[in-house]
Amino acid sequence: ELLVIAETLVRAAGGALAPCVLCVLGQLLQARGRPVCALRYFDLAEGWRMRSGLVRRQACVESKIMSHSLRATVPRWHFEMLNDRARNECFADAIAEAVAHCQGKGGPVTVLDCGAGTGLLGLLALREGADEVLAVEYNPLLVDVGRRIAAEVLGPEDAEQIQWLEQDLCFLQP
Repeated sequence: ELLVIAETLVRAAGGALAPCVLCVLGQLLQARGRPVCALRYFDLAEGWRMRSGLVRRQACVESKIMSHSLRATVPRWHFEMLNDRARNECFADAIAEAVAHCQGKGGPVTVLDCGAGTGLLGLLALREGADEVLAVEYNPLLVDVGRRIAAEVLGPEDAEQIQWLEQDLCFLQP
């Protein structure tokens, strides 16, 4: 129902206003607890803006709307962890050691990344030679972003080396 309304509004707005309408719809979905759907509307807005060659000022405003909405969904501490270089280097070293140890035993190396977030540690494991990663994350927005990052970094086919489970660890079953 909302999609039909959105398409009608976008067609009516047309041109330069269409991305603004899509961003507002994204914000509404965000406020109603539907961050993955919101992200899709933000992606549509970005695509529309890129295709239409809109002026820089409007693009900047839309970018800020998307950024604020995404930051509202993802806990603040997640950004702090991603930007903590010393922490990430320590994890990279530990992951390299663990993967090398497992490779020394022979057979495929599968890594379980619990609370995977956007998949940084899983990507580090693959870089060090792990064969596959099972990434478990309960936040659907982070899973969606993680999939996008993996496809961008690894390429679409190799991104399949990371299997995502969108699930709360408390309810994970074998």
